Amino acid sequence: MTAVPPPPGSPGTPGTPPRPGTPLTPGTPRILPFGDRGILFEVDTLDEVLTLYARLAASRPAGVVDLVPAARTVLVHVDPPRLSLAAARAWVARAADAPAPARAAAALVELPIVYDGPDLD
Repeated sequence: MTAVPPPPGSPGTPGTPPRPGTPLTPGTPRILPFGDRGILFEVDTLDEVLTLYARLAASRPAGVVDLVPAARTVLVHVDPPRLSLAAARAWVARAADAPAPARAAAALVELPIVYDGPDLD
């Protein structure tokens, strides 16, 4: 059986740009628009979010107002006069390919809790 190539202009056809939200290569963040001051980068797992966030935090350029990690995304909020959205996309692309910084050991957090009161007798 002979494979039939996709029609010209179809996603995946050489020379056709990928659809918005499509990763350029497997394992790279998907780029999603987020207004005129932000870009949302979506990955597949929380571990990938933590890795991408650590890479971005380690190389944060001037003009990045905030980095907001979530379950499967990292929002990059920029100040456009200082850092354009195109420059932010290029920075994230470079950071995504950089080695992940070593994770520091998490500190133990103890919360003192007292269970008492008339409703618990």
